[in-house]
Formats: sequence, C-alpha cells, structure tokens
Amino acid sequence: MSQAKPESRTVAVHLVTAMEAHAPWLPWQLVSFLAGMGVAVVSWLICTGVSVVAWFGATDSSFTATIDAGTQFWLLSLGVPAVFDGAVLSLPPLGLTLLQFFLCALAGQACFRMSLGRKAQRLLSSGPIPSAYEVKRWERLQLLGQLVVFVAAGYLAVVLITLLIQGRAGSALVGGLSAVGIAVFGTAFGSRRDWADAILTPLGRRAAAAVGVGVLALTAIGALVLLLAVGSGWDRIEALEGPLGIDLFGAVAWGLALIAWLPNLLVNACSFALGAGFSIGPDSSVTIAATQLGMLPSVPVFGALPANGLWPEWMGILLVTGVLVGVLVGFVAVPKFLDVPTLRGVLVSALSGLLTAGVLLAFAWFATGGLGSERLAGIGPRMVDLALIAPITITAGALLATLVREFIWGSAKPEPDETHLLPPAQEQ
Repeated sequence: MSQAKPESRTVAVHLVTAMEAHAPWLPWQLVSFLAGMGVAVVSWLICTGVSVVAWFGATDSSFTATIDAGTQFWLLSLGVPAVFDGAVLSLPPLGLTLLQFFLCALAGQACFRMSLGRKAQRLLSSGPIPSAYEVKRWERLQLLGQLVVFVAAGYLAVVLITLLIQGRAGSALVGGLSAVGIAVFGTAFGSRRDWADAILTPLGRRAAAAVGVGVLALTAIGALVLLLAVGSGWDRIEALEGPLGIDLFGAVAWGLALIAWLPNLLVNACSFALGAGFSIGPDSSVTIAATQLGMLPSVPVFGALPANGLWPEWMGILLVTGVLVGVLVGFVAVPKFLDVPTLRGVLVSALSGLLTAGVLLAFAWFATGGLGSERLAGIGPRMVDLALIAPITITAGALLATLVREFIWGSAKPEPDETHLLPPAQEQ
C-alpha cells in the first residue's frame, strides 16, 4: 500500500505533463474563435477558387462577378439561396457543407487539447499535483461548452459579415443557424475522444458506434444504387455531355461541382433504396413503384435516371433494406458478448435505430431544394414517405437483432461452470 500513492502520483504527473504540451501561446478561447473564423475563410476560398477556375473558360464574365458567384456558392452550402442569371438556387451542396463540418472537427480536436493544456499549466504552477489526478466529467463538459461557443462565434461572425457586405441581411437567420449547427456538431464530433469516454456510459458509446455504422451502411447502399444507375445510363450521360462542348477549365469546374453535390445524389439514391424515392421538380419522380419523368433540361447527370414506366412488383423487396440496416445497427449496439438486461438492450437498440433514421432524415431535409423556379423547383427525397419508412424499418430491424440475440443466441449459452463452488474432496 505504501507504493500505491507514489505510483498514482507519477501517473498523474505524466498525464498533466502530456496535457501541458498542447498549451497554446495565446488564450485558448481566442484561438478557438480564430479557428472558427479560419474554417469559414478556408471554405470560402475553396468556393471562390472553383469559381475562378470556371472563369478562365468564360471570358464574358468579370472577375468581380466571379468572386461574387463563389461567395454565393459558399453561402448556398449554408442553406442561403443563391441567384445566378435570374435563377434562384436553393439546393445546398452537401459535399461543401460536410467539408466545413470536418474542418470544424479538426479545429475542435486541436482546441479542446489546447484547453486541457492551459488547465495543465495552471495545475503545474499552483503546487503539487494531487494523486491519481484526472479531468472530471463536469470539467470536460464545461470545456466542451466553452469550446463550441467560441468556435461557433468565430464562424458566425464571418458568415454575418459576408451577408452584410452582400446586402442580404434578411438571410442572416438561415445562414446563422446553419453556421452555428455546423460549428457546434463539428466541434463536438472532432473532440469526442477527449470527452465522450468520460461522459457517455458504455451502452451510450455502443449506441453512438451503432449509429455511425448505420450511417456508413446507408451511405454504402446509396453509393451502390448510384453506381448501378450511372452504369446503366452511361450511354445517355455521354450523349447529353457531348453537345455541351466543355473545355478543360469547364470540365474541372463541372467535376468539382459534381463532387460538391455528390452527397445529395447519395441521399436520393438511399431514399430510393429504402422505398421512399425522390422527386425532381413538380412533374418528375422516381419511386420503387414507377418512374415518371417530365420535361427535364439536358443535364448529363439526368442520364442516370431510369426510363419512364412501372417497376416490376418484386421491387417492393427494397422495403427490407431498412430492416437489414437496422439489424446491423442492433447487433453493434448490443453485441452478443455484452451482458445487459433484456429491457435495457431493447431500449438501446430502439434508440440506436431511431437516431440512425434521424440522421438520415436530417441529411434528406438539408439535401432538398431547387435549381430554378420551374422544372427543377423541388429536388430531393420524398420526405413524407421517407419519414414514415426509415424510422419504422430501421428500428424494427434493430429490435429484431435484439430479439435474436436474447432468445436464440441467449438460449444457446452454456451453463456456467459452478464446480469451483463445490467443497474440496476429502482425502481418504
């Protein structure tokens, strides 16, 4: 017992010393604020860079108008409608939105460790370090709360200043809410390794992992459907692309635009795979029952759409897709090796399924918008159908996995070995 205390003190000193290595020169609150501003500026530079690349192939546009177009494209990723040649665009490029989310995640990870480093500096300067020291749960929550506030404030400041410069103060609410949401969730996601283990219970961490696996599974399903659609419609895509006469700079800009809207395509493909389908304007829709296409512009990506007509009846089997995703979520949330009560396992599985469906619906809602005011006024998943199908099927699959675990695998468990409880054999 006499050696336990020095050993724990040594571990505590090493912990605090490691934390102190991340301490910044400036106050970490100021660094976090500047990091939020930096994320906004970097993402704006990316958008204006794409716009400048396109400008090299279009000499009839001024450089000022090109910068304005890049700025509007950046604001469009925050849900603020853009106006190009009189056409109103309200379909956010989710790829650019996710890029800003991950930039905030990187900033959050670095700044949270800076906050721990500053705390370590105060500990080292205040005297001897307590034995077995660790950063308490409430301290991590406090640091996380301050961190997301400062990063979001820096991000929001750039967005609001940009809107004021462009004379679009009326869009401050939409752009501000989007900026705050991206900064808060991105920062919390990036710093999760420094606070999640101390705050979430083991089952909470399993549920978070299950939601992540479910989102990845839905992404893979959407990618598979999109690849099949592109492969089957490649000839039509090439036929639509040929008359455009795109030069090198135009091809680069077009490719970057496709990357920016690629997550939107994946969400629509995933909605189709789950059985809800998606719409392209007021007159065109693709569901598992039928494809109905109206007058669409000659955009190459529309060549991947299936032909008009009814789908075979067996396409209804796609409704099982959500159940399969839910089964995967349920097995990850409450795996076989984790010994938990049946009721708690059911609740965790159901919650994981609902959260997975909630993430999908959030992406689907943000991926809905228009590329004009007429034929492409409304593009995106069929939200009502998706809101009914996704939570029911995914949650049902998660509950099915829990029932299989409890009543099939559970009944096959061997009886515990209790021979060690028997009295020792008497010597003859």
